[in-house]
Amino acid sequence: GDVVFFPSEENSDTLDVGIVISSDSSGIDYVVGDVEGEIQRFEIDPSHCTENVAFFPAVPAEDYKYAEIIQFLRDRMNLNPAAISGIIANIEYESEGFPEALGDNGTSFGICQWHRSRWQDLINYCNAAGYDWSSLEGQLMFLWYELETVYPDLKSILMDCPSSPDGAFKAGYCFCLTYESPQNSSTQAEFRGAHAMYNVYPSLPR
Repeated sequence: GDVVFFPSEENSDTLDVGIVISSDSSGIDYVVGDVEGEIQRFEIDPSHCTENVAFFPAVPAEDYKYAEIIQFLRDRMNLNPAAISGIIANIEYESEGFPEALGDNGTSFGICQWHRSRWQDLINYCNAAGYDWSSLEGQLMFLWYELETVYPDLKSILMDCPSSPDGAFKAGYCFCLTYESPQNSSTQAEFRGAHAMYNVYPSLPR
């Protein structure tokens, strides 16, 4: 039932999307539908860009891991559902919403996996502002602080995103490239933008 995104065999600059029905060492079986309701079944060869295949489970808006994050982004940062979807898509990929998540062999921490010096920036900000740096509240406040002071251009993009599927894609794409900046950032930005557009945005209340 996971949503899967992967580079198209016909055009590597675009993404295909499907619903996984089974997977094993021989391949990944998935189905796709079209506007006329026709369902087709396909298989991904494991040798075809397997390092660039991304799976995302659904993220219901009421999920306990994300409800507080969604509320903060909506009520404190005044972001619309598209911008929220873009951030949630990235947080899901980075940490699955757990504020105590560790990554990169213990060098990245938190919901956004702040790495090395940025982890220390999180600690310094929270200590000065009176927050627990390992708490969700402290990390959300730090995210807001960084968007206000370090990434104002990204904040403007998020604030100006149209509340639409395309806006969700743009928010997820830009947040990944600018704020998260992972390895293979362009490919990852495509994955996360598509996840925000096709999976997260439809689940959020308007």
